[in-house]
Amino acid sequence: MQNKKSLKNAVGKKVGQAIYVHRSAVDHLQTSAKDKLSLALQRVPEDFQWSVLKISGQNDQTFSFLDYQDFSAVAFPELRASLLVNLTEESAKLRKYSDANPPILHRKELLLAPDHPLRDDFAKLTQSLESKGLFKNMANKGTRRIWMETLAEAGLTVEGPHIVQSGLISEESAKTSADDMNGLEKNIVERHKTAITRATLSAPMYLLFTSGLIRHDRTVLDYGCGQCDDIRALQSDGFTVEGWDPHYRPDPSILKKSGNPP
Repeated sequence: MQNKKSLKNAVGKKVGQAIYVHRSAVDHLQTSAKDKLSLALQRVPEDFQWSVLKISGQNDQTFSFLDYQDFSAVAFPELRASLLVNLTEESAKLRKYSDANPPILHRKELLLAPDHPLRDDFAKLTQSLESKGLFKNMANKGTRRIWMETLAEAGLTVEGPHIVQSGLISEESAKTSADDMNGLEKNIVERHKTAITRATLSAPMYLLFTSGLIRHDRTVLDYGCGQCDDIRALQSDGFTVEGWDPHYRPDPSILKKSGNPP
């Protein structure tokens, strides 16, 4: 009877012998794990922001404090840094991950407590992708590059915490104006208002990146760059990128330098 109760109250995503738990759910851990966690936390710097706890299966002596993106803001949070604390060795090792192709998190609902208000929403996203067969053969889909490529092949793209059909603009991202011409209503979309703010590379730029066409020895021109999110993402990883957009970046010298007429 006690074992059934323990299983019912268990929380976390199990990968091999390790357990991953969101910071908001650590109070649901077993007492023995929480006692050791309090010791591990003594080695975590106050300025280190972590959102996920990984408990090793090796007698729970190893804890990893993981800095993932905000669960509520991103569909598949990226891992930015980790702090590995080993109670046996009394050590703490920090590791930072490149923005070019960081590890990402799937099935984030499993890391939350059963009563978390967002758990059902996250689970519906997972179920939707499962129904499309996208969670098959997951061994090589644990990084942003391969996962985004998988979504793009299925005609999907990430927009903040949501997954949308590629090429569709959300209601929040697109606004239209209407003119009445000869008694007919005509919808006119102002191009610059359809630019989406992205947390990751756009699907076309991502495919260019994964195909090896974007390299450090080349200069990339993002023609129609919108709000320059792709430019900032690539520049942060050391790539040389220029961009032109008729509304957000209408500098004609960019086109002249690239050999294109303004």
